[in-house]
Amino acid sequence: MMTDNKIGRHELKHQLSYLESMVLSNHLKAIFKKDDHTLKNGYYIVNSLYFDNHQDAALKEKINGLLLKEKYRIRYYNEPNDHFKLERKYKIGDLCYKETSKLNKEEVIKLIKGNYEDLNTDDPNKFKLFLRMKNKGLKAKSIVSYQREAFIFKAGNVRITIDTKLKISNDIRSFLTLDTPFLSTKSDQAILEVKYDRFLPSIVEDALGIICIKTSNYSKYAISRIVN
Repeated sequence: MMTDNKIGRHELKHQLSYLESMVLSNHLKAIFKKDDHTLKNGYYIVNSLYFDNHQDAALKEKINGLLLKEKYRIRYYNEPNDHFKLERKYKIGDLCYKETSKLNKEEVIKLIKGNYEDLNTDDPNKFKLFLRMKNKGLKAKSIVSYQREAFIFKAGNVRITIDTKLKISNDIRSFLTLDTPFLSTKSDQAILEVKYDRFLPSIVEDALGIICIKTSNYSKYAISRIVN
C-alpha cells in the first residue's frame, strides 16, 4: 500500500464511560470550535457501510493488530441524501491515511447490490475499490451508526470526536433508509478519538488531561461484526 506522498495522521482512541464523556464534552466546549457537520443540538449522526471480503480480511487485520491495514466504507451524515463519501482508510505502522471520493445515491445502491462494473474508474479511489471487488471479492458487510460530537483545533490539524449511542446492523440493504433494524451496544460507553498531523499541541493534551484516559485498539467495524 503506497502513501502517494500523503501526510499520515496520528489517531488515538480511548474508551470512556458515558459520564466521563459528558464531563469531557462540557470542558472541550469552552476551548474548541465545533466542526461544520454539527447540527443545532450540538451533535450529528454518522452512518457508515463497511466492506470486507469472504475471508474477512479487514476484520482479521484489525483483530491481529497488523501494521498494514486497509478498509473501505461509504459514509453519510444525518439523514440519507445525495451526498455520500467513499473512503479508503489504511494504516501503515502508527500513521493513518485516507482517500475520499464522492458517490451519488445511484452508485451507492449499485455497490450495496455488489454491482461494481459501472464505477467511474477514472477516479483512482473508485478504481481501487473496483479492483478489490472484482479480484478479492470485497462486498458490503455491515452498518454502523452513532452520535458524534466533534471539535477542531487548527494548530496540528487536530480533530477531537466523542461518539456515543453506537448501533450496528448487518442488513446492508437498509443503509439508505431510516428504519434500519439496529442492535444497540453498551449505552454507558463512549469512544474518544484524537487525530492530528505531526504534533499534538499542549493545549489539547491539557484539555484531555482532565480525565484518566487509556489508549485502546477499539474498532467500530470490528464490534459490528463480532456482535452480529
